[in-house]
Amino acid sequence: MTRKAPLELAEEQVLWFRARRQGLAGPGAPDAAAAARAIVGAQAQKAVPALLGLSQRMAGRPTAADLSRLLSDAPRPLVRTWGQRETLHLYDAAADWSEVVAARAQWAPGGRRGPMPDARTLDKGLRTMRRAGIPVDRDALFGVVPPAYLKKIEELAAGSGLSAERLAAARVLWCLALRGDLCLAGKSGAKRMHALREDWYPDLDWPATIDPPAWPAATCPPTGPPRPPTWPTSSAPACGRPTAGWRPWRPG
Repeated sequence: MTRKAPLELAEEQVLWFRARRQGLAGPGAPDAAAAARAIVGAQAQKAVPALLGLSQRMAGRPTAADLSRLLSDAPRPLVRTWGQRETLHLYDAAADWSEVVAARAQWAPGGRRGPMPDARTLDKGLRTMRRAGIPVDRDALFGVVPPAYLKKIEELAAGSGLSAERLAAARVLWCLALRGDLCLAGKSGAKRMHALREDWYPDLDWPATIDPPAWPAATCPPTGPPRPPTWPTSSAPACGRPTAGWRPWRPG
């Protein structure tokens, strides 16, 4: 059997391939939702850099200010919530939000220490938010968590510089976000606000049951930085949907 000659590539070809694969070269996506969908979410610990990241992948390169309304004004094609590696991301709300929630079953637990609120406490927090009827900060959930849970996290809260009640309320909101019940809804002053999915995205077609998608376990590891797929046979983003010819990267 004749062996094929090694593939030789110039540096410019490699750089172009990487840039094109990440959506940073070429015509760009037609809108922000498409740009987010192509990479299965833009990391968004800070909203403005994430919006700029989407802008760089879009035709016309709109400003972050131009895109910010996509998070604040209905129908809100983008959603900001926790996803890969338990960090905040901007997603295409219609295409990816429910799939990211479902994919969590395929991911190993993250690095947050200590016990989490139980399902009864989360449901109580959900009812509290429904009664409020507007986006809330974590102060609205003080009193939701039972004293027994507060006792369990006292030491952890002290090490974090928070009261047990404040840490508990934050964890209720975070766990509800992981279930897909809520998302981030901007800020009121310095306080991070949270809105229920049913209020913030009333027309979103959320499936009654969600089957784990095929892509996240392979392309989006649960912890640590995204692992690059095998190159040059891969045509997938570092954390995105596989396309024809894709095969997962393996260490060593």
